[in-house]
Amino acid sequence: MNVFNNINIITMIMIGIFLMPLLTGALYPVSTNRIHHSLLSIMNNLKFILGILLSINLFRVIFSQKGEGQFQVLCKLKNLI
Repeated sequence: MNVFNNINIITMIMIGIFLMPLLTGALYPVSTNRIHHSLLSIMNNLKFILGILLSINLFRVIFSQKGEGQFQVLCKLKNLI
């Protein structure tokens, strides 16, 4: 029981992250379809993260408070019309 008293939650999470792929590989054999699905999943996740980062940067450009942001320019154009 002394072994379990010295293990913290971070160590348990790291062990779980290490063991999950090993258990998955042992339970399900490697096939072409699984590899294809994994690569497509990674690509979709990367596109999602890239979309989030681009939307954050676009939001910063549009609503920039430094000097003339795009939002201020659009407001001035709206007032002219």
